[in-house]
Amino acid sequence: MSQTPSVCRIVAVVGFEARNNGTDVAPAIITRVWGERPDGAWTVNLRVFPDAGIERNATSILLWPDEDTARQAIEGNSLATAAHWPARV
Repeated sequence: MSQTPSVCRIVAVVGFEARNNGTDVAPAIITRVWGERPDGAWTVNLRVFPDAGIERNATSILLWPDEDTARQAIEGNSLATAAHWPARV
């Protein structure tokens, strides 16, 4: 992964924890970094801010380098959540 997560960095969340107001993407702030896994993902805790919803904690979420990889990681599991670095624009 080209970026190393740290507390207070902003990431994007996809999946269950992000669902609100017709979207499945939400911003989140890293609140704890657990470590890097052999597959290149990082395990982190997040504070998720869904659109028009109440913010909430998400623990032990896998952080991937991009949205496509994050979505592949949760494909087929409607209760799963993954995070990724936002695209640079």
